[in-house]
Amino acid sequence: MEHDYKSYAFFDVDNTLIKIKSMFSFLEFIEKEATPTVTINPQAKENFLALAKQNQDRNLANKVYYQLFKGIEASLFYRLAQQWADRQREGIASLLLGNTVKRLQEHKNSGTGVIFVSGSFPELLAPFMEELDADGCLATKIEAVNGVLTGEIDAPQTIGEGKAVAVRAFLAEKNVPAEQCFAYGDDISDAPMLHAVGTATAIIGNPLLEQEADKYHWEKLHA
Repeated sequence: MEHDYKSYAFFDVDNTLIKIKSMFSFLEFIEKEATPTVTINPQAKENFLALAKQNQDRNLANKVYYQLFKGIEASLFYRLAQQWADRQREGIASLLLGNTVKRLQEHKNSGTGVIFVSGSFPELLAPFMEELDADGCLATKIEAVNGVLTGEIDAPQTIGEGKAVAVRAFLAEKNVPAEQCFAYGDDISDAPMLHAVGTATAIIGNPLLEQEADKYHWEKLHA
């Protein structure tokens, strides 16, 4: 049943609520569990890892990640995602970051809706959404044509400014003022989302985001 909330708390997921990087973990899972049924191009993977390590253009790195899966049957891809999610459920308590999870629970208890916002895709977020009783997610929509992944993603891309775009569109649809809402993120790429709400919290660990938090007087929280 869908609830009508007067406010929402938007949470980045990887390194904000959970200790793992879901997309990286899923890629490793595919290479270990699905080879040779699914083959990831080694050079394409190296290009992605190099972009991710540089951490200068998360939007590009995110797009390149999904291009790794071009040509895979969607049914197989999502079956593998389900298997990965089931694996996470087995030890999910150990994957959660205590302080931000506690804050999430406080929002839930006060009647605030909880929405995950991530460059990952819903099937990878599902076990954590279930465990933390999230009300929804704004995440990557992967394009498929005739049952095959194209390697492309639909707009908005939920990274960087795209997170803010998705949050604003969501709040407009719900007719909830942004000033009444909250957001949590751990990377400077989350800053647009944090600016899009009334109360922002920066997870400690990224110097650039901490500088942004100091500049705009945001709360800083150890995850």
